[in-house]
Amino acid sequence: MYYSNGHLEGEYKQYDETGELRLEAFYFSGNLSGLHKTYQEDGSCRIVEYDSGLPIHDWYLLADQQGNMLKFRSADNSLIWETPAIAERFTDYRDGKPWEVYYKNGLTIALTSSVVRDYGKWHRIDLRLSNNSTTPIEFAPEINITAYSVDDLNQTNNLPVWSYNAYMKKV
Repeated sequence: MYYSNGHLEGEYKQYDETGELRLEAFYFSGNLSGLHKTYQEDGSCRIVEYDSGLPIHDWYLLADQQGNMLKFRSADNSLIWETPAIAERFTDYRDGKPWEVYYKNGLTIALTSSVVRDYGKWHRIDLRLSNNSTTPIEFAPEINITAYSVDDLNQTNNLPVWSYNAYMKKV
């Protein structure tokens, strides 16, 4: 970092007394410009993007040591929940079965569905949920999932979603 015409210019890094990097920033014409990264003692990194000394967004990113990124509102530090974009969804094949996988907000959801003909005809959804966010979540499939099937005539049929206990009573 240097001064040009009395203004800070270039990359700035700040280290603590143990030599750990705590702050990375870039100055242009004396103003913060680009990514401003603040490293916390727990290994997380807060990232704010600046232009001409002002934050570009009303939110910041928080990355943990594993690289999971979460978005928070700058005003109140509340987590912003977003719907995955198409690019954040993909299909993974496990044992020849397609699994739809979604990643957003520190949550990874993978699911596959099939028709099972044991004890009658059942629509089975296998679901894997991994929470790497900083916010605990409660998930009850019979409350939080809406399921339907589409028949050969393109008609939708709502399907009941049962808890494990309800399913076990039925079979």
